[in-house]
Amino acid sequence: MTTQEPPRDAEANVLTMDPFEGTPYRMVSLLGSGAMAEVYVVEHRTLYTKYAAKLLRAAHVSDKRTVDRMRLEADALAKIEHENVVALHGFCENRQGIPFIVMELLLGQTLLEYLRAKRVMSIRNALVCAVDLLNGLDAVHRLGIVHRDLKPSNLFLHELKDGIPVLKLLDFGAARVIPGISEDAPPPLALPTRTGTSVGTPRFMSPEASAGGCVDVRSDIYAAANVIYFMLTGRGPFDDEDPAQLAGARLTKPPPPPSRFAEEWLHPALEGAVLKGLASDPDQRFQTANEFSLAIYEVVLAYNQGFSADQARVLQEGGAESEYTVAASERRSTRYLVWRRLKQGTLLLAILLASIAIGLYTIQQGLRGWI
Repeated sequence: MTTQEPPRDAEANVLTMDPFEGTPYRMVSLLGSGAMAEVYVVEHRTLYTKYAAKLLRAAHVSDKRTVDRMRLEADALAKIEHENVVALHGFCENRQGIPFIVMELLLGQTLLEYLRAKRVMSIRNALVCAVDLLNGLDAVHRLGIVHRDLKPSNLFLHELKDGIPVLKLLDFGAARVIPGISEDAPPPLALPTRTGTSVGTPRFMSPEASAGGCVDVRSDIYAAANVIYFMLTGRGPFDDEDPAQLAGARLTKPPPPPSRFAEEWLHPALEGAVLKGLASDPDQRFQTANEFSLAIYEVVLAYNQGFSADQARVLQEGGAESEYTVAASERRSTRYLVWRRLKQGTLLLAILLASIAIGLYTIQQGLRGWI
């Protein structure tokens, strides 16, 4: 991610005061800024380890609702602890009493930055990112937390040492806690969002969220399907609609199939899974992120073994091989299995091509001997 220089005084051209002075951290550079907060690269003063710190803007310190949202974001990250969700390292206040969240410093780029540069993802990479997204989302939902603002700019492609990026969920500033789902859930907002208020980004939010209704985890399912659609096509399903008519279009019009805009052939199983996630009626969508993730895994089987979606489902439910049964406790291995299946498909193709080359060479040598 591109970093910016820390703020400078326009006349003296010197660095302004470090907002983390008096805390265990020192400012290194500015990563980005938004309406509610600024994100910095900071370094621990004694451990010399670098982190990302999200500092609330001073103008919002007196707003109890905004401060409580930052508290909820920190509480949520502390509870989740999942490889596909950005990790929390602390929640502090600076000398001025302004709260900030300390998180792992991610290397790479947001999904939005990637798609702006590449326009679309290959099907292989999109499937892996979809599994990452849904596995992280499942961990979030099991705590009774609804993200409410899933979009490419809140998803980060973090580069690991082995060179394979892992997708991580960011920014829980709009999150909502559903009471009674989990005893480990963080305390909900002291001042809940007013009924009728839309929360999220219009281009990716669900029809019920657009209407300002009370949302549950299925609203995130819709947004996740929207993101997957975007990865495959470089656009959203309703981008052709007038922005003022967008909410109504989601309720009254079926989303166009992603195959209409995709550059690669899409297996019907993949298209069906995305369209099910985009159903306007929450009851017609996948009911959990884990269910959606398993559907994506069926797509991987369909691509690499030539099965229809129904055949893949029968294979998975029939337990022909134990690896096809992905229990909740084995969600972490799903990503590996996706990579394994995709690599197996590539490997089989390479073996086939090598066999053809060897056969042609053998025939050629035989002809030379005969001549």
